[in-house]
Amino acid sequence: MAEEILVKEPLTKEMIEAGEALERILVSARFDLAAIFWLYTSEANKWRLMIASPQVDNEGPKKTYATIREILSKAASMAPDLDLWSITVLGSGETLVRTLAGANRHLGLSNKRLPGIYLNGVNIEDMYVYYIADSVEPLRGSDWYI
Repeated sequence: MAEEILVKEPLTKEMIEAGEALERILVSARFDLAAIFWLYTSEANKWRLMIASPQVDNEGPKKTYATIREILSKAASMAPDLDLWSITVLGSGETLVRTLAGANRHLGLSNKRLPGIYLNGVNIEDMYVYYIADSVEPLRGSDWYI
């Protein structure tokens, strides 16, 4: 019987640097950033740069993508390896974002890679966290552990 072997797409140094650059760009543009992190899923064998913002909660993802596209177009030379196809936007009230906020308060997750973690009942295969705003309300009574 043939066995399939899936080779995980790596999180490269260039990807990490591009995410750092985008964080700086968004902050300098005064974008309301709640969290930014790379998240890997084996279903797609892809890393996605997740950007959480209250703008998604208030105005929806379409408007948020348009805002990020406009910011990126003005600073394309600062993050040339990034485009909207590698970005997913989330609301700041999303369970994952709020769970990360709770863990961040105890562990300080900024600029850390977290492979194979279990947070609030969710198995996260791999992630790299850049930033989680203190303003993100953690889930009440959430269980998190690594």
